[in-house]
Amino acid sequence: MSLPTVNLVSDHNAYDLLNDEQFKVQWLSLFDQCDYATVFQHPSFVQTWYETYRLQWNPILVKYQDDDGHLKGLWLLAYSNEKKLLVHAGAHQAEYQVWLAQKDEEVNFITNAWNLLKRNVKFEELHFKYIPCSTLCSI
Repeated sequence: MSLPTVNLVSDHNAYDLLNDEQFKVQWLSLFDQCDYATVFQHPSFVQTWYETYRLQWNPILVKYQDDDGHLKGLWLLAYSNEKKLLVHAGAHQAEYQVWLAQKDEEVNFITNAWNLLKRNVKFEELHFKYIPCSTLCSI
């Protein structure tokens, strides 16, 4: 069993990944496994939002996967170079803002993802409007 690693994917590489059919299959599988996932992390919402706001926001995807490429976590974010502002995909149009992770990987993923973001992206804060708490609050 391999240890998961966390990576940032942004800009054109993020758009390429979002349109990759194999990645989308893994994303949907992760979405279905994640008890606290909402429509705001589903490909149909996220991909539409990224395309609609392409001129204002650059996608930043935080991927958590094992050595075999199996997706174990995904955080869908966006960045404004002009404002130095980091938001969840959907910004103010996404009420429930959260990451996706396999059960028992939530804490490892978000800890590593946050540390990676703080080292590599210039931002002061990241707002969470609502967090779907049923499962997430118990971890």
